[in-house]
Amino acid sequence: MRAEAGAAPDAALDRFVVVDDVWVGEWTGPAVLRIRGGRVELVRRAAVASAGGQEAAGAGGLDGWGAGGLDAAAAGGRDTAGAGAGGSGPHDGAGRVVTNVGGVVLPGFCDSHVHLGLVDPGALLGGGIARVVDLGWNPTVIASWAHGAAGTSMPEVEFAGAFLTGVGGYPSGRSWAPDAAVRQLRDVAGALAAVAEMHRSGARFVKLVLHTGDTEPPGAADARGDGGVGRGGVDARGDAAVSRGGLTDTVARAVVDEAHRRALVVVAHTEGAGQAERAQQLGVDRLAHTPFSERLSDELIAAMADRMTWVSTLDIHGWGDPTPEFAVALDNLARFAAAGGRVLYGTDLGNGPLPVALNPRELDALTSAGLTAPQLLDALAPLPPREVALSRLSRAPEPTSSDFAEHDDLIDLGSRVSWVPTRAPADAAELPTWLPTARVVAADDLEEIRA
Repeated sequence: MRAEAGAAPDAALDRFVVVDDVWVGEWTGPAVLRIRGGRVELVRRAAVASAGGQEAAGAGGLDGWGAGGLDAAAAGGRDTAGAGAGGSGPHDGAGRVVTNVGGVVLPGFCDSHVHLGLVDPGALLGGGIARVVDLGWNPTVIASWAHGAAGTSMPEVEFAGAFLTGVGGYPSGRSWAPDAAVRQLRDVAGALAAVAEMHRSGARFVKLVLHTGDTEPPGAADARGDGGVGRGGVDARGDAAVSRGGLTDTVARAVVDEAHRRALVVVAHTEGAGQAERAQQLGVDRLAHTPFSERLSDELIAAMADRMTWVSTLDIHGWGDPTPEFAVALDNLARFAAAGGRVLYGTDLGNGPLPVALNPRELDALTSAGLTAPQLLDALAPLPPREVALSRLSRAPEPTSSDFAEHDDLIDLGSRVSWVPTRAPADAAELPTWLPTARVVAADDLEEIRA
């Protein structure tokens, strides 16, 4: 949690580590991190100055910890021994327990589009993914995973709960989608009830389906042998299903308005001509996929970039053997990012032969779309949700790192962070090679890391 403005860290309760750099929408340079309550927080210089009695300003850094204190630790004090307030270990003259671990820290890498019920979620931490956003599963099951993830081999889980679709609409009838993972909405009353149910389950998102419909009868995919709706389609998880049902604008708008009233983020699955534009008109906050059904106009791209976030999911279009839909999506994403739109790394994990890990093909595709180094880092390592003012989401862009007030003393980086032993390259084209060298580190293990 954030500390009150001006509050000094409590040496009796806290441990501190010194690292070479921290990413919080920009690089801080050498920085102090506080470990407390199983979470890692970047200590702003204002708080450091309050604790050490010196004037300082700006985001993280070592100013204010005094000569012979953390400045000495930064110069090589990791082997210093002594008794600190929290137990044995390095400490400075003020009694703070201090360890210099070096390296670079980022908020834990996040895959912003997964379906945990279709993969082994326990493999994600070892694959470099600290956090996930599950965008469609039985809300009771996914809520139990989310609430029980702390201290386990599971990544941190945020979720949307069930797909909210029309009667007979996607993905109802798919072999991979259990009935409990879908809510078929007949009317506004059903829409309101479904959003309330997801909210009660602990969801921070709702998943709205805006889908033109299927083009094949049941069994056609099996006869074709590709296991889905075709190599160019988004869904490669199972048999092509029967439904052509879709939500009316009235019901879809009821979902969006009720979700915003409850401070939930509305994520839309859009597939088919006109559906991405429809999402924009409905006030959707986030697209679950980069639009791939058609090339969007520059005017629509600009309007979306002003208020919407897109999740990338480029690699599902061919899994390394790009399809025509990949080219459409790449072009749309390149123009969206160039227009200043916010992009999040996401893979649609569970959809076809995707690695249950950080996906280098997705990273390569994002660089091919022209994302700058800061855009790519923010896509993969957004700040945790407790740093996001949810009340501002309705009818406004999702907040980014640059939105946070400079007077806040601590920036929460989460219960797990991503740690890399070397500094990040400035060239975005080199990041897909550097990022997979990261390790997911729990807050209470950070002191044991060494660059």
